[in-house]
Amino acid sequence: MNFLEIKEINQYNNIAMIKKILLTTIILLMTYMPIMAFDYTTRTNLSLDESISDQNGTKYAYPEKILVTKIESLDRDITSSPQEWIDAIYYYTITRLGFADIPYNFFLDEGGNIYQGRKGYVGVVPEISSENGTVVIGYLSSRSTLTTRASNSLKNMYQDLSSKYGIGKEDVYTAILKLNTGENSLSYVTPQITDDNFSTAVKVAVENAKEYTTENLQYKTKIENITHEDTVQVGEKLGIKLTATNLNDFVWFNTPDNIYVSTSNEEETVFAINGIWDSFSKPTHLSKEYILPGESIDIEFSLQANALPGDKEISFNLLKYTEKPFTDSSFDINFKIEKGDKELGEISSPEGYLNVRKCPGYNCEIITSVENGQVFIIKDTQDAWKKIEYEDGQEGWVFIRYIKSL
Repeated sequence: MNFLEIKEINQYNNIAMIKKILLTTIILLMTYMPIMAFDYTTRTNLSLDESISDQNGTKYAYPEKILVTKIESLDRDITSSPQEWIDAIYYYTITRLGFADIPYNFFLDEGGNIYQGRKGYVGVVPEISSENGTVVIGYLSSRSTLTTRASNSLKNMYQDLSSKYGIGKEDVYTAILKLNTGENSLSYVTPQITDDNFSTAVKVAVENAKEYTTENLQYKTKIENITHEDTVQVGEKLGIKLTATNLNDFVWFNTPDNIYVSTSNEEETVFAINGIWDSFSKPTHLSKEYILPGESIDIEFSLQANALPGDKEISFNLLKYTEKPFTDSSFDINFKIEKGDKELGEISSPEGYLNVRKCPGYNCEIITSVENGQVFIIKDTQDAWKKIEYEDGQEGWVFIRYIKSL
């Protein structure tokens, strides 16, 4: 074999190796990249008459299920044009049947095209009874099964919703919608689960889809209007107010998992208020069940100044899950603790904490415990015990050996 032949083989091997590396890289990227949101035609592009719908009672719930239902029609002129069909459904359900809005979140046609149904973001509750958290998809077809294109689109819809909200395959089901009307109330539908050829087709559509068991949303916010006093005396509370704005294009749901204000490292702090904070690292959670894109929410919490006098700084952020803080949610609280004219004591126990008792004696009931490094106001001394104010207006006794006078 001559040199040129060897060189050509080496070049071929190098190219093959490069192709293999590129292919491996692409596969890895596809594995870890989030599923892209599915495309759909919005209500604006459908040119629906928004003046006839009633949005006063619009509510949102965390998406936990997907319900697929078949919508049939014998009118060939309507069924040949999905957009005209949706317009007819929209007008009829509101003006004739008494719905506040159309009782479907999305429509899917035989060509695999997806259309927006009920007005609002993902998670908006359609006119359906006791099914909060259900995304309702109406399939526009008289067929007893899904077309190949519709099946592929349904699979993509499921993957996207599953990746964002952790919806399992067992939470995808089919049903027919039964109308419920009332003389003095808006109409709604009740789902009745089905088990037929159509339900089988829906199961097949999602069985090969990637399933996610946890939420995978990337939160971002804007923190502003932070206000608090510059100084606080030992044992008193420092009130803090701020505003957080949802900068995402999806709804923040404060259920079933709360969105917290947390210390930046999620570690416990001596400034925590026992019985008031959600935990010793999380002073509070958002007060509303959901926050819409662009919406702002006011947040209030307090710190307990149970620490040595001097300049202090503590950092916080917003988070929903451990080690996943919201982007741009970090903020610092700088303040000064002053001693005042009170007698103070610092907790210093070999156990790392000290029990607080109802009366001065080891036989007395333990009512709480306090951590090393915390500083409290001394209210009284009796034999080998000191009475401290461990919370605002709450007092108890600690063993004198493990509290250092300041």
